[in-house]
Amino acid sequence: MPLSVNFSIALSKLEPNEIVNILLLHIPQEIQEVLGRPGVTGDDLLALPRQDDKLSGWIVYIDIVTDKEGHTLGLYVSSATG
Repeated sequence: MPLSVNFSIALSKLEPNEIVNILLLHIPQEIQEVLGRPGVTGDDLLALPRQDDKLSGWIVYIDIVTDKEGHTLGLYVSSATG
């Protein structure tokens, strides 16, 4: 099941920074701290807490495109099976 048209329309009405702020409200603080470190390693990512197995269906992911200073330039939104 691809990203729904309605969800795409809803996202298109928001500025990239608005979407980032909404995402951050739903990311646990522990994970934000790990991902915010300089030089995050593969081991850091593997050590993140596992999510509930009930979340193993379709997911939506958002890649945040930034410039060298960390300012949000845009978003890439897609979906996949988990």
